[in-house]
Amino acid sequence: MALTDTALKALKPRDKTYTVSDDRGLYLEIFPTGGMVWRYRYRLNGRYEKLTLGKYPALTLKNARLMRDGASQMAAVGESPAQKKQRAKVAGPEDTTLSEFAERYFREIQQRDRKDNTMPRRYLDKDILPSIGGKRVSALEGAQATADRVRTLPDGRIRYYDKEALARTQGPTRGRSHVTEWSPTTGQARVWEETYDHSGAVNRVHPKMSDGEVLDLPHYPPTKADIDQGKSTPSGREINCSCRC
Repeated sequence: MALTDTALKALKPRDKTYTVSDDRGLYLEIFPTGGMVWRYRYRLNGRYEKLTLGKYPALTLKNARLMRDGASQMAAVGESPAQKKQRAKVAGPEDTTLSEFAERYFREIQQRDRKDNTMPRRYLDKDILPSIGGKRVSALEGAQATADRVRTLPDGRIRYYDKEALARTQGPTRGRSHVTEWSPTTGQARVWEETYDHSGAVNRVHPKMSDGEVLDLPHYPPTKADIDQGKSTPSGREINCSCRC
């Protein structure tokens, strides 16, 4: 029987770890400490694999099902969601470049699984690293693991919000939060910081990263420092903006 939000809220820890099932391989594991983790069990190439999705209640039932559906689509075309996540862990901290990630990937994954790495190595050194080797790896996995709040948009994009940090001084801003957005459809990940007024509405956004590439863009609406430093006009338009916005 599929789980409900009411049933989830009624769950209590026991002396031993136990699980409750939802549907199509999705289940919640409950630990004696009170922690709860979503996992997805699926079959690939005749073998069962298990994928950890995130912690409940930060990851809601609805969003856990969306992540299960995305992982299910990967498995349906022969790609292992669990192995993909494992490869992502190789990336390490947020300041890892794609070049550093590639070297660790070859050492810890590629060379272990394949005998002949001549062609992959050639493509990497000749075509890939010269153009994007300096870009930064996205911190998507870290955002999923530490999210204080998760929101799903109507088009399927998922936003992971860090715990709001309250403002240190009195003023129009209540606090700020680090936000990571992921699209299961396109695979695109973006990161920004947003601040809130005392009603909880967003009053300023500062782009930080897009698909692993660190951004250095002005706030919107711009701060006085942005304008004084020549990064933005009072209207919010970036100085020497090359786009057609």
